[in-house]
Amino acid sequence: MHISIPKNSPLMFSIILFISVVSMVFMTTQYNSEARLLPQLVGGTLSILLLVDIVKQMKATKKGETQKSKTVLHPGFEKVLIAMPVYIVLVSILGFLLASAILIFGLPVWLGKREKTPIIVLGSIIWVVVFVMFDVILNVPFPQGILG
Repeated sequence: MHISIPKNSPLMFSIILFISVVSMVFMTTQYNSEARLLPQLVGGTLSILLLVDIVKQMKATKKGETQKSKTVLHPGFEKVLIAMPVYIVLVSILGFLLASAILIFGLPVWLGKREKTPIIVLGSIIWVVVFVMFDVILNVPFPQGILG
């Protein structure tokens, strides 16, 4: 049984992502027992979901049910690509918490979202959950930055 996988197919992406996730899960074995639980749970769950996706795609490829789809990028994709390196620089200067707040609240506005209330509410929830999960529960310090 031979299945030909085009290089730009979703199946190839799923296989590469599966290999990456599994390797990252194995890397967490070096963490202390408290810090590795969440990454292993998330990584293990993602690995199982990716395996199911890979099997479904292989069955569809075998049956000849693959679709020729045109890749369409989200209109704000370029802005996100610009924002990520800026965010990395801001983390090194301002620290993780302040740079993340700027990204979480600033990026939706830059992408053209008009309603500020959902941005503020969801941004605050995300920011607090990340802070509590890492700093309080896992006791993993955030990068402080130069001004931190």
